[in-house]
Amino acid sequence: MLALIRGLTRSRQLAVLLITHDMGVVKQTADEIAVMYRGEIIERAPVEEFFRNPRHDYSRRLIAALPDLTHFHDSCAAEPLLQLDDVKVHFPIRKGVLQRVVDYTKAVDGVSLTIGRGETYALVGESGSGKSTLGRAILNLEPVAGGQITFLGQPINTLSRRAMLPYRKKIQVVFQNPNSSMNPRLTVAQIISEGMDSLGMGLSAAQRDARIAALLQRVQLGSEFSQRHPHELSGGQLQRIAIARALAVEPELIICDEPTSALDVSIRAEVLELLQELQREFGVSYLFITHDLSIVPGLAHRVGVMRSGKLVEQGSAEQILTRPQHPYTQALLSSVPRDVPGIDHA
Repeated sequence: MLALIRGLTRSRQLAVLLITHDMGVVKQTADEIAVMYRGEIIERAPVEEFFRNPRHDYSRRLIAALPDLTHFHDSCAAEPLLQLDDVKVHFPIRKGVLQRVVDYTKAVDGVSLTIGRGETYALVGESGSGKSTLGRAILNLEPVAGGQITFLGQPINTLSRRAMLPYRKKIQVVFQNPNSSMNPRLTVAQIISEGMDSLGMGLSAAQRDARIAALLQRVQLGSEFSQRHPHELSGGQLQRIAIARALAVEPELIICDEPTSALDVSIRAEVLELLQELQREFGVSYLFITHDLSIVPGLAHRVGVMRSGKLVEQGSAEQILTRPQHPYTQALLSSVPRDVPGIDHA
């Protein structure tokens, strides 16, 4: 898309106003940059000059918040928590008046992977590659057409809704758009307590309130947020509430489905750091679904690359990002803005 925009700009002599929070895209694409903060343009400069000498403190914070792509997590040889063996999710294609099944869309087509305790596994790939469908299958929200999903040694993809309930405490999810996953009529305290109540945590009212206060404090929000509603919060604050809600039932695995894609780089850095702090503190594992390769080095222990429903390559973050073997992985890395350091574009 960026190449298309640049080509049209040259061929048709267009002026383009590109609105983005991706500083790598800015550096690669734009001629001039204007930085907005609280409704005002606080700095305006040619791109090269801006990155060489930002004048405003907020501009310097934006640049400082870019991921450090020169340091990688070591793979952790941890006890397996989640195992997927040849998992398939197929959607029927229906045609005709009688809507007969004529074929299947193979959204997930034979994926096998393992996530250990306390490990972050990043699942990357383009839109439509099957990443989110695989996440929903792990949550037992999509029927599995073949293969097996094992959590704590127990196959869970064949469990009934009632039998799955104990595992709802152990496997939680943080969605891409937290606002759409929250009831706008509920307060923050009610949103966080929903899971505790529905999954039978067995807490008294006083214990529940104390846990809500502790969770808000842990995600760096004060107790005054407990009576606010979603529309009163910023995107970064909403994502912190979503993380607190997921942690409320003491999970062992959290599926993070593009949780930072809608956040600007400074807020994104804060949320990613929070997730890593919580992992160190609680030992929680993450399946981190993303298309943003720039955040992978400082976040993930291992990486899997999906394309057209298949896992085409997996390995340590350093191996995948610096020595990719599969042509598709190499193509993905070549599309990362070249001014983002630490990723091998060879």
